[in-house]
Amino acid sequence: MSIDYTRPEYTDLCIMGRSLILEEMASARYAEHQRLTRDPAIHALLQGLQRNEDEHKRELLRHIERLQGRAEEITIQCAPPEEPDSVAGGMVPGYKTSLEILRKDLAVEHQAVRLYGELSLQATDPEVKKLFAHFARAENGHVNGLGYLIRDIERGKYDVSFFCPVCGWQISFGPDPTVGAETRCRMCHVSFRLEMVEGDFAPVEFKTL
Repeated sequence: MSIDYTRPEYTDLCIMGRSLILEEMASARYAEHQRLTRDPAIHALLQGLQRNEDEHKRELLRHIERLQGRAEEITIQCAPPEEPDSVAGGMVPGYKTSLEILRKDLAVEHQAVRLYGELSLQATDPEVKKLFAHFARAENGHVNGLGYLIRDIERGKYDVSFFCPVCGWQISFGPDPTVGAETRCRMCHVSFRLEMVEGDFAPVEFKTL
């Protein structure tokens, strides 16, 4: 027999179901954003955030099971809030895609901080209250990490780096480079020139030593 998880006595299970959907969406978004970036530092940040969201999913499933809920039914009945619009900000030449994905992620993380803070107050089970307070701190860390990176880009203090298109090692053009700057991969010894492609910096091979 199906349970109505929206009833008040199932509040803890319902808010965990809503959170489980959010964490699944966050993990999928970070995986997609990793595929969109060629920047090692941004990729590493997104990968770390995805790992953290995956850990949150495991914790939620553990507590849902502890309270004898059915995750598949709860997530159907207890829908999460809609994702917010991206954080507003001006474009910086060379960072179109990077800023788009980072500002979207920042907006969602801001929402998560607020939501988990509210859910920690709504929860009645002591372990669930503690869980959401922990999630709120974690998401605040995500906000800080994304915010610092965005501000470095906006202030021209960000080191422009890529995975080498030839061998996959990291190549760097330094902070605030200009189009036409050159660098060479230390591993495969291929040289690259920095160019602008549809609003994004891109390394273009021009010489092999």
